[in-house]
Amino acid sequence: MAVGITVTAANIDEREAAYDVLRAIEGLVLGDKGYIRPQFKADCEALGIDLQTPLRQNMKERRPRWWLKLLQRVRKRIETVIGQLEQRFGLAKTRARDAWHLTNQVTRKLLAHTIGVWLNLRQGRKPLDLDGLLRAIALCGSQTGLAEEQAQAVIIVECSPEFATADAVARRAVVA
Repeated sequence: MAVGITVTAANIDEREAAYDVLRAIEGLVLGDKGYIRPQFKADCEALGIDLQTPLRQNMKERRPRWWLKLLQRVRKRIETVIGQLEQRFGLAKTRARDAWHLTNQVTRKLLAHTIGVWLNLRQGRKPLDLDGLLRAIALCGSQTGLAEEQAQAVIIVECSPEFATADAVARRAVVA
């Protein structure tokens, strides 16, 4: 689950931007090889964060094998979520004229994804099965005359900021 976002210019190092998000986190954080830097790891430890990254080929692995397999499984889930955000929600193609609108669009897309995961969990489904959720909503919608494309729009539109609670959004998304 995403716990924070920060928006920066493309020419800013992502490790520098990460400090804005890391202030809200404690415990374990997974990063890619781009986060291997002794000063960054020390800064994370000072914030109470255990930063785990894959090692480069010239580095010696000292972590237990079972821990590495667990990290790989979690990392795969993270990559799946990133893929869904890019493909299903068009996160990579977000266009905005200023930082406020960009942040707003990204936040809405993260909220829509989170609500999709929440709806799946409430229905006893796999959390990241968003395609199955859309089919279920389309099936429900076919009884009321909605097409699958309209059902997808229902989830995204119903996640607008005018709704106060996730429960209200879920009721509107399922009922619509």
